Amino acid sequence: MPPVPENDIYQRVNAGPRKIEFPLTEYRDCEERRAGANDQRAAELPVTNRPRKHEIAVTHMDHFVPEEGGPTQLAGLQSYRPKIIVVWNNKGGVAKTTTTHSLAFALASNSHNKVLMVDCDGQQNLLQLAFRKAVYTDQHDEIAGDYLAYLSSRLPRGLRTGSSISLEAASRKFRDTNGTAELCVPHAFEVPDGPGTRNNKRLFFVAAGEEFERIDAFLTQKFQQINMGQEAAELHNCPGILFHQIWRAAYSVGATYVVLDLAPAINTTNKLLLMHSDYFLTPCLSDQFSQRALERLRRDFGKWYREFYGGGNPGNGIRMASRGWRKVGGMPKADWPLPDMKPQYAGAIISGYTANPTSILTPVSNQSGGLQQQESPEGHLARLLHAQVMFFANELGRELSSRGFAVPADKFTHPARSNMYPQPYVAACIRKSTSGWEHTSEKCGKPWAFLTEIELARMLTEMGRTTDARQRESVAHYRRIYLDLAEFLSRLEISSAGGADRFVFNMPKLGHDNNDAEFDQSGDI
Repeated sequence: MPPVPENDIYQRVNAGPRKIEFPLTEYRDCEERRAGANDQRAAELPVTNRPRKHEIAVTHMDHFVPEEGGPTQLAGLQSYRPKIIVVWNNKGGVAKTTTTHSLAFALASNSHNKVLMVDCDGQQNLLQLAFRKAVYTDQHDEIAGDYLAYLSSRLPRGLRTGSSISLEAASRKFRDTNGTAELCVPHAFEVPDGPGTRNNKRLFFVAAGEEFERIDAFLTQKFQQINMGQEAAELHNCPGILFHQIWRAAYSVGATYVVLDLAPAINTTNKLLLMHSDYFLTPCLSDQFSQRALERLRRDFGKWYREFYGGGNPGNGIRMASRGWRKVGGMPKADWPLPDMKPQYAGAIISGYTANPTSILTPVSNQSGGLQQQESPEGHLARLLHAQVMFFANELGRELSSRGFAVPADKFTHPARSNMYPQPYVAACIRKSTSGWEHTSEKCGKPWAFLTEIELARMLTEMGRTTDARQRESVAHYRRIYLDLAEFLSRLEISSAGGADRFVFNMPKLGHDNNDAEFDQSGDI
């Protein structure tokens, strides 16, 4: 193996943020074409979402019975509050899973953080990225190549029943009994090659399961019954099961961040998790299909939110149904209530805007003398498509921001139309990945952006290539982008009703009758 320059990648990462040179003429053209257009605006969204009169948040753990041999009742769960970040686009193939994997690594690179990655896609590609190296290098022949068998072998003693291996398996008994059996919490697995020491890992993973789509089918059926006005006793316990599984799994490892990788679809599960997150990112490609996806999100976000909020009367929404608000007779037993949350759009992540990931880069001097780099999308059509995606991301951000559902523009690290990111509402621009990106997860167990000099040299040697300054700069380029994105997200406040640093479940106060409590549509307490 050729000699490896000591700390070269580290020095390049610390040289400063990367500049993405982008001519603004195409972006201005987009604005001119849109000016005066009669475009349908997003539906009106409720401005406030504060606690209701006569209601408080109380513990909801009284009815939680853990599986035999599983974790005991979780003390202090009510005050536990991680920051929940959703990575989603209803268009597939836009690097959602790659973004989730790399962003989680970036967040976990901070020694003060613990991060839980959650695979919410039945394709389970995030599982393959996170554990490919461990699975294919395992010494047990019956496990090698079988991801779920590998996870099963890593379950703590007493949990090897299969009911804790994934979100789908942990909720199977609950779903099969129509909500009468106890709900299990999935195990949060350590990511073997994640940041941290051997005895103090900082990156964890929850699997979706082989038949994750069954959860969506179950929730869709229950939501339809609730929306039709049915009052079955078990209905109120169903909407919040997936949220609570994820939340409690995060609590079990003390995660400060939860990063969700959603499937490329518009379905009940995705809308549920999107509406109960703090911030969401939309990975995009520089193409017309990503433009269409952003337009769809802009048009329908209000409608999706009202499904849970209940439109003008939150008492009719899915959230209040999950708290037993619509249950007839006596005090409800709200085991899995959904919290009040107001998701905020944190911007698009535009990937693959240039066809050449390792093009020759021209060093640009700055005040500190660092190695800032410039690059630009190649070709007029590529620049135009990139400009259009940036434009529609800004349109989406401005529309949602007007109702409090997007990060304020002044919270972004860099100003709009600059060549630095994050900026409103483009969180990052990431060039097309290098050849060998997936190979790194198999050989090194981590994203390309977080390879060390030794790992990079070893991997390229196995591929019959040699490492050079351009390859090391490529690693540093990606890493700096993801670290800047992670730092931006870490500075954002936790989104919570009433500004509290914990969830507000709005569960009924003991001694009050649900049916006698007034609802103030203005949101005033």
